Amino acid sequence: MEEYIQNIHDSLFPEIYRYVEAMSGFSQLLAVIFMIIWIGVKVMSYSANLSGNLDPYILIRPILILVAILFYEPLIDLLLEQPVDIVAGIARDGANSVLGSSGSFGVAEKWDSFTSGVSEDFDANQVWEVLQLDSGLEFIHLLIFLAARAIVGYILLRQLVFKGIYLILGVFVLPFSLIPGNQDILKKWFFGFLAVLLWIPVLTIVQTILLLIGEITKNANFGDALFLIALQIMTVIAILRVPRYANFLVAAGSESGQRFSENAVAQPVIMGAKTLASIKK
Repeated sequence: MEEYIQNIHDSLFPEIYRYVEAMSGFSQLLAVIFMIIWIGVKVMSYSANLSGNLDPYILIRPILILVAILFYEPLIDLLLEQPVDIVAGIARDGANSVLGSSGSFGVAEKWDSFTSGVSEDFDANQVWEVLQLDSGLEFIHLLIFLAARAIVGYILLRQLVFKGIYLILGVFVLPFSLIPGNQDILKKWFFGFLAVLLWIPVLTIVQTILLLIGEITKNANFGDALFLIALQIMTVIAILRVPRYANFLVAAGSESGQRFSENAVAQPVIMGAKTLASIKK
């Protein structure tokens, strides 16, 4: 499954980059328009309050945005894809070492064997002997079995689509970040894109944990047949939560930091308001 998705990736993204390249000229024109608005707002703000200081770096941000649009593809590779590839390589090499696998698709091969319910020491027919007692239970297990087989492909395909969306949206995010008051859009886009790229190493980590559980319980007997069903259910749930785990890597620290800074600012304000209220009384 992973190899098939990778082939789609290798064929799709050269076309997406051609799409991005075709729009880059219009994006630069849009950035120039927003740059004029940006400078105009800054100058008018200074004119309304001449006692204040005019920011000497007023042109730095627009120039950096124009350069980022011009070198969009190399910057994406340098700032996002290469660091994530390093993280993915670390996760994959660690998984192959723990699982005794080798090659770029060592984890994927073991995962196919794991989700098929076939191993040297475990007879998958034991499960069916139990489930055949009830047709409804057998049908439910069939659905769980198919979901466990397809869930990794779904996550990889979803990541492929989201990666393409973020890649194309970045052409518009860069100039739109020049709109006064809209500066945070660039940060949200960057960390959102990073989180989507991190789905792959996080998926490898989740697969490794589930594979280790499978290795521990592969010598199951007839009484453990229902445990295999529970493990397949857990497989579906855990892999569906991969995007949330990836978002935690890039968002948890900033959210907690933002919450801390908000409390640090709000607390003195609240205390000052209480003091003023007591003075008035």
